[in-house]
Amino acid sequence: MQTQVDNRLATSPPYSMKRQKKAQQELLTSYEQYMNLPEGAPYQLIGGNLIMTPSPVPCHQYIVGHIYSFLLQFVEQKNIGQVFVAPLDVRLDDDNIFQPDILFSAGTKSLF
Repeated sequence: MQTQVDNRLATSPPYSMKRQKKAQQELLTSYEQYMNLPEGAPYQLIGGNLIMTPSPVPCHQYIVGHIYSFLLQFVEQKNIGQVFVAPLDVRLDDDNIFQPDILFSAGTKSLF
């Protein structure tokens, strides 16, 4: 299936956005197949469907940066956990793997 994703979405002639979205929604995948995607591939696994995440606009990144900076400072001062910025996979189950813009992990145990 990995080859199908690459062939249909990455190496085929350019799709219109509507056609590309339809092709993405038709592709069902598994956790193992998702994990075999190239690192940094802009996809999330939602309900077993491989969904391409578009690049954010500059305003979005500006806001995310400020929220991350504020949260990081607060969390480090209070020593209450860790803050991460995308891309970082959050696996809810084998059919749902998200990449939130910002992730807070409560507790003092390091995730790395």
